[in-house]
Amino acid sequence: MKEIKLKIVKIEEPSNILDSLISYSTSYHKSGNLLYSLDFKSSIFTGVFESPDIFSCLCELRKSLEKIGWYILCNGSRINVCATGMARQMGGGFKIYLLTMGEPMHRKNLVYIFDEVGLEEVGTVDQQLDFLQKWIKFSQLKQQIRDGIARDNEEVEERDNP
Repeated sequence: MKEIKLKIVKIEEPSNILDSLISYSTSYHKSGNLLYSLDFKSSIFTGVFESPDIFSCLCELRKSLEKIGWYILCNGSRINVCATGMARQMGGGFKIYLLTMGEPMHRKNLVYIFDEVGLEEVGTVDQQLDFLQKWIKFSQLKQQIRDGIARDNEEVEERDNP
C-alpha cells in the first residue's frame, strides 16, 4: 500500500489548509478485473473509494469533499486535465494530460495525478468535465475549419488549374 500526503483546502476559507493522507492499493474483483482502492484520511473526513482506475477513485473522493466545501490541491483536481481511456487502462489513471484550449494532447503534458498544485488551479469535478467538453468542441471546430480551408484551397486549385 502506497501512502501520499496531500493538502486540502476549505473552498470558502482559502487560508484553512489541512494535511491529509491518501493510500491506495490494487486487488482483483471477483470478475477478474483489476480494482483500485483509495483510502482517504483527514481530520474532517475519511472514506474509501474503489474503481477500475485511480483517477475515478480520486473523482469520487473529490465529489464527497466538495459536498462539505473542500478541494484537494493536486493535479487530479485541476480544471484543465483529462485522463484518457488508454492512460486509465494501461497506467491505472496515475498520469493525466494537462489541456490547453486549442492545443492537442501531447505526451509532454502528462503529469502525475497526486503532484501538489495551488488553489487557483483546482476546481470541482463538474468544472473539470465542462472544461473537457469545451476543449473537445473547440478541437472539433478547429478541425472543421482546417478541413473547410483545405476544401476551399482544393476548389481554388481545381478552378485555376483545369
